[in-house]
Amino acid sequence: MAERKSLTMVYRKVFIPLVYLLLAFQYCFADIRLPALFSDNMVFQQEMTVPVWGWADPGEKVIVEMEEYKAEAITNAEGRWKVRIGPLTAGGPFELLVYGNNTLRIVNVLVGEVWVASGQSNMAMEVRSCLNADEEISKAKNPMIRHFQVKRTKAAVPLEDVAPVVNSKNSWLNTWEVCDPTTAGHFSGTAYFFARNLYESRNIPVGIIHTSWGGTTAEAWTPRDTLENDPGLEAILEDWPGYNDDEEWLKQEYEEFVQEVKKARLEGRPEPLYFNQPSVLYNGMLAPLIPYGMRGVIWYQGESNAYRACQYRELFPAMITQWRRKWGQGDFPFLFVQLANYHFEPQVFPELREAQTMTLSLP
Repeated sequence: MAERKSLTMVYRKVFIPLVYLLLAFQYCFADIRLPALFSDNMVFQQEMTVPVWGWADPGEKVIVEMEEYKAEAITNAEGRWKVRIGPLTAGGPFELLVYGNNTLRIVNVLVGEVWVASGQSNMAMEVRSCLNADEEISKAKNPMIRHFQVKRTKAAVPLEDVAPVVNSKNSWLNTWEVCDPTTAGHFSGTAYFFARNLYESRNIPVGIIHTSWGGTTAEAWTPRDTLENDPGLEAILEDWPGYNDDEEWLKQEYEEFVQEVKKARLEGRPEPLYFNQPSVLYNGMLAPLIPYGMRGVIWYQGESNAYRACQYRELFPAMITQWRRKWGQGDFPFLFVQLANYHFEPQVFPELREAQTMTLSLP
């Protein structure tokens, strides 16, 4: 018994402090991490002092360098840090270094024009589905154009980074891809032709951050506080399930979701989220991009709100205003495509187009 007590005392005096020491040692030397947007082949926005941010140990000193630009920060109590470098001049390729307890080296970095591309199926449609696709893909040899496609993700609260890619077949998601015939086929067609036109007219690098999802409503891309604090929009938070009766394919999609919810409740699991649930795409696919430096947004959406065109008059400008507010870059350009004539219940699209036209009252 005495021997057991002696061993216990040794354990308490030696082993437990040693464990704490090892944990503390490991904690002090944890790696600096960056959001997925800061990776090889990335594009920085020109003529701007751009933010660079990430995570490390609380109190750790982090230094960021690129060419003649250098900035440093001390992480806060949660281990977050952010610096700004610039204003940057178009060009490249450059190398970005981020170091503290470890060093991150990001290569083939360009500086030019960065645009966020978002919306539903017309933005999601890939180059390989566009007119003359084979010819367009074969000609897509432009290393000055880069494309970052955000993995489709639903989230109940705003995420700090894009959701991880677990399937190796989708390894091209959440990465900056250089435009060439092997990659351009799965670029957003609308975004690619926009980027190509911009490059040809300005002769500077262009980066597209593509975050879209076919069939989605504007409220799915709108921050929750925007809906909660607007008397004309707060009903969306309660009424959204009823919006899924608009079209036949939505009815089936939503019924499958209802069955998934019932099953999750029976099994005691968290309830799944629906892709057209208010704010879930803003949380999962847009919030992780903020405040990455960019010039503006291109937007192609509206079909899924066409049956509620009157509501869109308020919803669409509210979404734009809140995106601008969250980004903190002022009234950046927000370019959108007005829906074209289409044989789809003739009275519906004209009303939605009118709502889009009314949005031009925004700066």
